[in-house]
Amino acid sequence: MTLQNVDLNVDTDKGYAIQLSSGTAIIDAYSSVENPSGWGVFLGSNASIYQGKTADLYVYGSISSKYQAIAGNGTNDAVFTNIYIYEGATVTSDSSQSVPAIFHPQEGTLNISGGTISGYCGIEIIGGTLNISGGTILGTHDDTDYRSGTASGNGAYVNGAAIDVYAGSSGYSTVTVNISGGTIQSTYCYALWADSLSSAAYTATINISGGTFSGVTTNDSKKLEKINQASSSVDGDYAVSNAGISWVTINDTRTD
Repeated sequence: MTLQNVDLNVDTDKGYAIQLSSGTAIIDAYSSVENPSGWGVFLGSNASIYQGKTADLYVYGSISSKYQAIAGNGTNDAVFTNIYIYEGATVTSDSSQSVPAIFHPQEGTLNISGGTISGYCGIEIIGGTLNISGGTILGTHDDTDYRSGTASGNGAYVNGAAIDVYAGSSGYSTVTVNISGGTIQSTYCYALWADSLSSAAYTATINISGGTFSGVTTNDSKKLEKINQASSSVDGDYAVSNAGISWVTINDTRTD
């Protein structure tokens, strides 16, 4: 499926503007997908006929929705996904809703080389691989508590971070995050927050070799007092919860 110079507006709170269970969907630079009452693009299916299938999403245009603009299914590993976000793309969810703009609990790869991803939280990943080489990821919500909302009832919490990384429990998969470029920015929280689900069965590894990070620092006392979870690192770049220390590894090889 290719959207070429198409504005797709599906206003429903019952489902998705697009569901991709297998095959390829391309949203070109002159196209948009909008669902002001529900979700944007969902990749996955619970139907057994799609077991072993692959769903590929290429985004050059825009996706906007009330809830997750792009989401997968972490409780069913039948559909493997590849998602590509390119320069000029915009992926946006309503920042007043306690959900990320992109929710990635599934096995698969999320590749961001450009564009802007913005929401209450920019990206939440519980499974698969996230590769960031460019673009801007924004978390914009002003939290009153770092655990101020839940994402899709899976036990993971979202906050106002640009990226939330979770070491997953049974039913999810190992998480790998590779950041070599791009801008990772939170207005009121950490640029990157790492944690584990209550019964983590998989690890999360975060490799940072580049990129520009902007978030809460130890000098932002008014912001920090709103985030009441102690963490092992608070420097504006990333923070790991005490609960996540045993499950999350951060390899920061930047020289500057």
